[in-house]
Amino acid sequence: MMNHIVTLRRIIRRYYAENGPLLAKGLSYNFLLGLLPLLFLVFWTAAMLIHLAPGLQEVLEEEILTYLPAQMAEIVRYQIAYLGRAKGAIGTLTAGIFSVTVFFLFESLERIIRTMHGGKARPWLRARLISAGMVLASLLLVYASAILSLGIRIFHEYVGFGGDLLPLAARSLAVVLTSLFFALCQIVYSGTPLRVIPLLIISFAASGIWHVTAYMAGLLIRYAGRRFIVYGALATAVSYTIFLRVFAEIIIFSTLLVRYYSSLRTFDEVKAPDTSQRDKKRPPDV
Repeated sequence: MMNHIVTLRRIIRRYYAENGPLLAKGLSYNFLLGLLPLLFLVFWTAAMLIHLAPGLQEVLEEEILTYLPAQMAEIVRYQIAYLGRAKGAIGTLTAGIFSVTVFFLFESLERIIRTMHGGKARPWLRARLISAGMVLASLLLVYASAILSLGIRIFHEYVGFGGDLLPLAARSLAVVLTSLFFALCQIVYSGTPLRVIPLLIISFAASGIWHVTAYMAGLLIRYAGRRFIVYGALATAVSYTIFLRVFAEIIIFSTLLVRYYSSLRTFDEVKAPDTSQRDKKRPPDV
């Protein structure tokens, strides 16, 4: 028990030594700007691929939007209908702005994970290419999640299992895919070798906490719309912002846990600055 308390104290000291609260604010801001454009890019690229994979866009809408908080799903669904579900509906400029916004989100994620691991900055071009590759990987993750969820539903209808197993299987799939993507981010962004088993355990735990938080956020948003008289129409936006801040904190603390338990580097203690030499150089008080 004492070992766990000591570990927690070391992680918290490292969190504040690396300006964790400030990094969490920046990451939550980038999530606020980047998550919805990421979803729109998913549907837009699906519309571009409509001739290669007919029905892909409808599958994405049906499978992905069910995992969003109700009010957020309605906003996305309305915007998709407004954009016309056509490959030319989102103009080149809009698609470019969305792409840049999502790119900056992964840039921020890379910087935070590298900082929490104590890694050195990468060459400029290499860092940009890695972030661009992670944007593509996130799109592929959403595609895979939607298609596998559809496969689970088809298998469920074919076999005829109990109705309670379907949402459980879909949720389990979402937790697994999210945890694998989190582990991929740690491997790519940390810049240091990681032990696989601790990394996967922490990634699954972080993914589970994230999905529980998303479920609680959905309840909070629905409750806020009816009860938070002070915020009125802004209650949903305020609740969503709080949810993104919690999500950012989950990522930062999970990264510190990965550094402590999975990284091959030593988790150095945060030491107080050495002021002995500075005191010797200070002129005597008059």
